[in-house]
Amino acid sequence: MASGDSQPYVTEEQSSFNIDSVHHLLQAEQEETQKKTFTKWINAQLAKHHPSSTVVDLFTDLSDGHKILDLLEVLSGQQLPREKGHAGIFQSRSNIEYALEYLKKSVKLVNVHVADITEGNPSIILGLIWTIILHFQIQEVAGILGLGPQPSLPEFAASSDASPTASPPAKRSAKIQSKWKLSAKQALLSWVKEQCSKSEAVPVNDFTSSWRNGLAFLAVIHSLRPELINMEEAYQGSNRENLELAFRIAEQKLKIPKLIEPEDVDVAQPDEKSVMTYIAQFLQYSKDSSVAEQELQATPEPVSEDQALLASDSTTSKSFTEEALDLLTCSCDLSANNLKTIIEHVENMDIMTIDEEVETLTCLPKKTAKKRAMLKKLKEQLAEIVNKRSAILKSMNELLPAVEVMEECIKKMEDLVSCGEEHINSITKRELKKEEKEQYLQALDSYKTACDYHTAEADKALQILNEQIKMSVIGSQLQTDGLQTRLTEAKDAVEVSANIILVFI
Repeated sequence: MASGDSQPYVTEEQSSFNIDSVHHLLQAEQEETQKKTFTKWINAQLAKHHPSSTVVDLFTDLSDGHKILDLLEVLSGQQLPREKGHAGIFQSRSNIEYALEYLKKSVKLVNVHVADITEGNPSIILGLIWTIILHFQIQEVAGILGLGPQPSLPEFAASSDASPTASPPAKRSAKIQSKWKLSAKQALLSWVKEQCSKSEAVPVNDFTSSWRNGLAFLAVIHSLRPELINMEEAYQGSNRENLELAFRIAEQKLKIPKLIEPEDVDVAQPDEKSVMTYIAQFLQYSKDSSVAEQELQATPEPVSEDQALLASDSTTSKSFTEEALDLLTCSCDLSANNLKTIIEHVENMDIMTIDEEVETLTCLPKKTAKKRAMLKKLKEQLAEIVNKRSAILKSMNELLPAVEVMEECIKKMEDLVSCGEEHINSITKRELKKEEKEQYLQALDSYKTACDYHTAEADKALQILNEQIKMSVIGSQLQTDGLQTRLTEAKDAVEVSANIILVFI
């Protein structure tokens, strides 16, 4: 054989190394894609929570437990117990315990520990979020729509060194988990196949390569909203064009968040969990549409035009009023962030629907006495809502400065606590000289003086705040307990630090 035709010799060890390298590379890419997708999914859920919050880094932002509890509250519709006040290590661990204990009521968690969350273990966190998605987003919705079997208790097992795509170490756990995941996966796949069979019979066999060209996404959208997609034109588009079109229409028309990017799907083997998470949003949309359709079918016999207009009016008015009352009658623990969230929410409340109803009635050529009465009632309701919103916004904006002043005082007190802890760590490590003890005594006087000053300022702000709350139109619904607790805890911690320092010097 000529030298130019010879093939390089590859040993078995080199071949194994190359295969392992490719495997680890693909695994890292899958983890990164899952991290992006799960983060976007969580943020879409957290946007529904009051107050809302955001996850930036999935592996570090869950460490205090609050965001996991917020997520579970949105998905379950329940208010869960949690530790309030300064987010120390004990409060964080307790919050995570609350979250895991709640999950264990419906999902078996094996080898998932509080430390895995506080320390940001990637494989455990990805596995845990995936289990939450399977249970709340896929299994429950599929069950409501009558798709596939409904196992009673899914099981999630994980180990600290397992990858998010690997099987759990325990054989029994793996079998139970695999069986449940298969049922949830098969239920979702059956639903997708049914949707895709309605238009052009787009073949879907999995949640990986079947979605690469974007046609399956478009077929699902076409099944749900036929007027939005032209499937004949879709067959002429490239993979990226179809994916971009599907994601854009889903976000704009169906209000489905864009959890994945075209470049994440237009690959040889798209990440299965990321695709399933995104497709689950369409299943949720189908469920919501089905519920709305059932409500329409349950509507009583046809009514007259006048009755229909009156019903439309009361429904619209009730929707706005209920939303305002739900927002304001909740137990709102005062904080600057909470106030800003409520202000933004009230500002964005939609009153245009009633305004349009008024315009419609005004333009009617023939106005009966009943229509004139309805027009008058609509105008009065519109004026009442506008006035109510203005009063709410005025009250909130008046409360905000006092809350910010008090929070700033509390923050300075908490800084004093941290400063005291640093001094304690310093003086307990060695024996102090006489000069150093005198310096610490002087510093201790300044420390106590600063504490007294910030406490007095916080008390003044609290007094002003309580007076403003009494005068506010929504004052009876607002509580300052959280602010008072933080102030008391910080003051007590400063006094404890001062006493410890005094003992050592």
